[in-house]
Amino acid sequence: MGLERIWKRESRSRQKSKLRIERSKRNWPIHAELVAAVFDDFAELARHGGVGMTVQKPGDDGYSSDRLLGQEAVILSFHFQPTGHGFIEETESGPRMTVDIEHGAQLVVHHSSADGVVQVFLEPPQLESDQARGEQSKELLIDYTYNTDDLTRRWVEKQIARFLVFNRVESLLLDPSRLEKAKVRLWRFLEVRNRRGYLDNFHHVLTPWQLVVIAAVMAVVGIVK
Repeated sequence: MGLERIWKRESRSRQKSKLRIERSKRNWPIHAELVAAVFDDFAELARHGGVGMTVQKPGDDGYSSDRLLGQEAVILSFHFQPTGHGFIEETESGPRMTVDIEHGAQLVVHHSSADGVVQVFLEPPQLESDQARGEQSKELLIDYTYNTDDLTRRWVEKQIARFLVFNRVESLLLDPSRLEKAKVRLWRFLEVRNRRGYLDNFHHVLTPWQLVVIAAVMAVVGIVK
């Protein structure tokens, strides 16, 4: 093949990747505003329905400063809620009751300037008591793209719909259907990060027969996504 030809091919690939990343970095702020606008619209609908939600985006006063350099995100979060569970502690001044709090699930649309990728994470709700013990639930990488043009209003709406199903399944306070539970289990199976190492142990969650049946049903009714 020849060394010059090999390097020429490598050089073209590097230049293509560089241009894609530069375009992603340049366009991300525009698409982040679109994502935030759709999140705001949905949060307003939820508030009218009696459900508290918060939207965070880069530049907002409430946006967390504890983030990695070169990374930003637009986040839709459920508010925290008391679970009704807790414990009573006997003290010198009498019984003291503590009620556990569930911190709401989050939908995170994350952008990395290093490689220009947009990733969508579903962060499960977490109990305050679990946080105090240092326990953390595993987030789900539900989608990703290297093209910011994919971030249309319809794309964002699809992520919100997934988020609501995920929250119903993971929350202590809601009652998901069997189909919703199966859908989230399948999402975890199909997650990109699960394709190495994790699949070997997945029989602890689903038997091969269950997986075949669920995958077939999902494909027929078109609800994998």
